[in-house]
Amino acid sequence: MRKILAALYIIIIICMAAATVIEKYEGTDFVQANVYGSWWFILLWAALAVLSVAFMIKRRVKNALLILLHLSFVIILLGAFITHVTSWQGMVHLSMNTTSETFFMKNAEGKVVEKTLPFKLTLVNCRTIYYPDTDIPKDWETEFMVNYETNGKVSMNNIYEYDGVRFYQSDIDEGDRGSVLALNYDPYGIPVTYCGYIMLFASLLIMLYANRGTALRFNVVAGLLTAMLCLYFDISHALQTDSDGYIIPVLNSPLFCVHVGIIMMAYSLLLLACVSSVAALVSGRQGFARFSRLCLAPSIAALCFGIFIGAIWANVSWGTYWSWDAKEVWALITLMVYAPALHVVSVRKMGNEKFFNLYVALSFLTILMTYFGCNYFLIGMHSYV
Repeated sequence: MRKILAALYIIIIICMAAATVIEKYEGTDFVQANVYGSWWFILLWAALAVLSVAFMIKRRVKNALLILLHLSFVIILLGAFITHVTSWQGMVHLSMNTTSETFFMKNAEGKVVEKTLPFKLTLVNCRTIYYPDTDIPKDWETEFMVNYETNGKVSMNNIYEYDGVRFYQSDIDEGDRGSVLALNYDPYGIPVTYCGYIMLFASLLIMLYANRGTALRFNVVAGLLTAMLCLYFDISHALQTDSDGYIIPVLNSPLFCVHVGIIMMAYSLLLLACVSSVAALVSGRQGFARFSRLCLAPSIAALCFGIFIGAIWANVSWGTYWSWDAKEVWALITLMVYAPALHVVSVRKMGNEKFFNLYVALSFLTILMTYFGCNYFLIGMHSYV
């Protein structure tokens, strides 16, 4: 079973990596329909979840925290499947003082089709909010009526919900003559997915707190991280602003710094692990290898936090917690590539110091791909970071 599970794990990683490259040449709609939304891709993930649970049962794992941690991923996958089969997303364009009864969505083939709304929407007002004394947008705001009786209001990173449908600000016409809203109906998948997030965060926090060795890893690296993060936040402020130094509306959220800051913390720790592993391979000194192992657990935990906090932010901002964007996919690939390094018992080769150090050193290539390859080679929504 171990070999089958490992093969399936590797196949999923390869499929996701290939899909991000295919997307560059065939387009997002193509990979959404033929890879991420396909029956065989869903089946691969389902098989991975079932075999993982079966493997833990066969191994008679009794550690409650390990069970909770791995079960959280199964719950997250279940929530994603429920979202896939029960939710719908679309866009509606509202013109001033007119009523809209239809919206546009993409079908399974990626074609845009017109559908009837379950209610009527009337635009009351929309406006662009500018930074003082400039013509640079700070926010977009839309007020509308639902069924001529209920007032709704949305802006960037502030949603409105009516009868299970959530409204998000997407764009505003030139001259504030109309507004484009994103719609998302997912009343069942999101609660299940968020339950998985809570289980994941709780299990990681408890494991880090309970393991004194792991807690010590942070007195060891805190000084280095402080310097790195201070430098990072100076850079991130520049990255989230336009050429004139003003924050881009879609990034004007407190979750932005939390999400990217934790991700960068993880990358910083994994960089230290990579350098230590390379030093161990070159010098043969065990101290470097021990330091590499020391960095691994907190860095992977931070990566988990960063990825799924980003998913929560995406759900609040864009109405979907996972879009299979290239950088999202490569962040997930990075997590999946590094995770086996923690499984010394089930992945026996990780107990070999030379193999472990070589594996950790080469795994850093996934971070380089996530951080640089996605920005300069692939396409996606994260091009601004």
